[in-house]
Amino acid sequence: TVTGYNSPFCSSQNTISIIVNQLPLINVTGSDSVCKGMNSQLVVSGIASFTISPTTNITSIQSNTVNILSNLTQTYNIVGVDTNLCSNNYCFVYHVIDAPSLQVQGNLMACENSTISLVATGADSYIWQSPFGLLSSTNSLVTIINSPLVFTLTAINNPNCVQDSVFTIQVLDSPTLTLVSPDSICPYTQIQLSALSNGNVNWTGTGAFSCTTCSITNVILDEASYVYITVTGTNSCRYKDSIYIDFNGICDDELIIPNVFTPNGDNVNDVFLVKSSRLVDEFNIVIYDRWGLIMFESEKLGSKWDGYTPSGIKVSDGIYYYVLNAKFKSGKKINRAGCVTKLE
Repeated sequence: TVTGYNSPFCSSQNTISIIVNQLPLINVTGSDSVCKGMNSQLVVSGIASFTISPTTNITSIQSNTVNILSNLTQTYNIVGVDTNLCSNNYCFVYHVIDAPSLQVQGNLMACENSTISLVATGADSYIWQSPFGLLSSTNSLVTIINSPLVFTLTAINNPNCVQDSVFTIQVLDSPTLTLVSPDSICPYTQIQLSALSNGNVNWTGTGAFSCTTCSITNVILDEASYVYITVTGTNSCRYKDSIYIDFNGICDDELIIPNVFTPNGDNVNDVFLVKSSRLVDEFNIVIYDRWGLIMFESEKLGSKWDGYTPSGIKVSDGIYYYVLNAKFKSGKKINRAGCVTKLE
């Protein structure tokens, strides 16, 4: 209320009302965290008009929409005015996140049935997916490859910064292999094994091989057993196979007696050893020198004479004489005398 005076006795009054309007509430919608290089929009509401500063990264303002090209993190201030000409400020930080710099370490070529290991770097989190589902949700992928695999790797920096990359794991051809071998043999007989392959072969097993890296090799087996072969291709992929060679049940009862041995330490024919094609129940052998002195004797088939006397003296080169008796499980008996030459 306002009272006016012209004199102490003359006055007049008038009453006016002052309305205090609330400051406008500025609302900004849209993401304040975006991937670097992306275009984004912010919508300003709650006011009649506004200005925004600075104008860095702002490409245009259309009505209440601010278009921003995300290049760097920036703090913005909006001054908004409502219909009552009241103004207010709104300050916010617009975060720009670096895009994932995705790198994948590991071999994208693999042999069939092999395990691959891939490691991703350059992002905060990762999702590996194939058409068949999720493969991994960590930065690494370890899986067995049987056929070509196409997968998508999603790299994520903050929920709003995502990069998808597609990779293909190629499966290398395995070497080919065809084995040629008898299924059964007589004990201590030499057989030939053949590997028809486009790779490098390697034979292993309990027998004595004439060549372990040849495509064709000869082997003598002391017992029924497996023979293994590994083939390595030019791309380093491997193929493995095996064959079981059994002893033939119709082999004759016979002893295999060498006529010479060379105990010179080269691991080839270093001992005199009597072998049998079938099981033996009884066995006895005595070896003499030319004066009739006993150089070696045994009652066990498979005993080896290394060219030393029972007292440990090395015998000289020459001819030695044996007498042996054996009885097979079939009942067949063998009584035999002969000679063996010792050479070095």
